[in-house]
Amino acid sequence: MKIFIKVLFNLLNFILLLFIFIISYKNNLKLNLIENNMNNKLPNKESKKPKIDTISKVIKFNGIQYSIFKIYNHALNNLVLYYKDENEVNYKSFKNLHQDLNRKGYNLLFATNAGIYTKNFAPEGLFIQNKKIVNPLNLKNGKGNFYLKPNGVFFIIDNKPNILETSEFENNIKLDDIQFAVQSGPLIIDKGKIHKSFTETSNNKNIRNAVCVDNNSVIFVLSNNDVTFYDFSLFFLNRLKCKSALYLDGAISDMFLPKINRTLNNIKNDGKFSGIFGYIERK
Repeated sequence: MKIFIKVLFNLLNFILLLFIFIISYKNNLKLNLIENNMNNKLPNKESKKPKIDTISKVIKFNGIQYSIFKIYNHALNNLVLYYKDENEVNYKSFKNLHQDLNRKGYNLLFATNAGIYTKNFAPEGLFIQNKKIVNPLNLKNGKGNFYLKPNGVFFIIDNKPNILETSEFENNIKLDDIQFAVQSGPLIIDKGKIHKSFTETSNNKNIRNAVCVDNNSVIFVLSNNDVTFYDFSLFFLNRLKCKSALYLDGAISDMFLPKINRTLNNIKNDGKFSGIFGYIERK
């Protein structure tokens, strides 16, 4: 009888220990699952931050304010060059472009005039839209800013932007490869040097806009105040650190950029444009 009671006691102890082990195992498993779930919800400190597509801001340099719209290369698919609508009617204004894009399901986030044009609102030089040549390369000599040599071409191939002096462009670039291009002048910065015609003592001041290219982006600039060509060039060279910059136009130039309060209501010369650069997004 004593042996039976002893065996029964040992068996009960074993069952109790087994029960305690099972409960402990389940609790540990549950804690591990909770910890793993919490870790999955925590942000990964090593994960990359979302890419920034654009930057909109105002910069003051040497007493002049400049409106800036910077587009990083990975977002250049949203940059479009406009001229005429599907009915072959020149947009001419940011307002007309804005309304047309809105009707087609797009938001216009930025716009600026794209190069010098003729009296008939046609591009003065090379103009390529969606790989279609609207106007050929202009190698002529003439009067006015466009013909202040060297002039140049701003163009994009496979979402890679570039600016080249016109003859260099003609000799090295195949037109079939270009997504879009605008020829204008003068080339205010070329290979890190200011245009030879610009002087510090000039009194020729005006509102001006231009485009430049750096290592990973395109930067559109509008002077908010009248500025000389020389001081305008210094901004690109010394403040933006651009190696190449192409003048787009002068007195009529403007920019639509609501993020810095440049709205349609603030555009002074709307209706006087030919080509228009627009940065868009689908609604």
